[in-house]
Amino acid sequence: MGLDQYAFKVRPVLTDNEGEKEEREEIAYWRKFSPLQAYMEDLYHDRGGEQEFNCIELPLDTDTLDDLAECYQKLQDREGFFWNVRDDDGSHRKHNEELVAQFIEDARAALNDGWKVVYYSWW
Repeated sequence: MGLDQYAFKVRPVLTDNEGEKEEREEIAYWRKFSPLQAYMEDLYHDRGGEQEFNCIELPLDTDTLDDLAECYQKLQDREGFFWNVRDDDGSHRKHNEELVAQFIEDARAALNDGWKVVYYSWW
């Protein structure tokens, strides 16, 4: 068990017989990266979310991506149920920060192409 974090690009698709369906494509995956989870959880609550932030899709927009691009390397770890991983040499954090940078680039491209971008996590 542990914290699994995903980002998806999502858009509606019309089908012949079934009406409208959703096309969904994973654009990022993180494992036990508590700084990003803390950021997204705070964003969820800042937007008025009242539930425990677990198994909730959080829509992301350009402003959020801009903010994340400015601060992701300064985000602090946060304790959470099954969130953390031992990272004595900093390699886990460095790897995940590289994934965040790539995610921001991919998410911006998806938004520019008309997709919605959502963050989803579960633990």
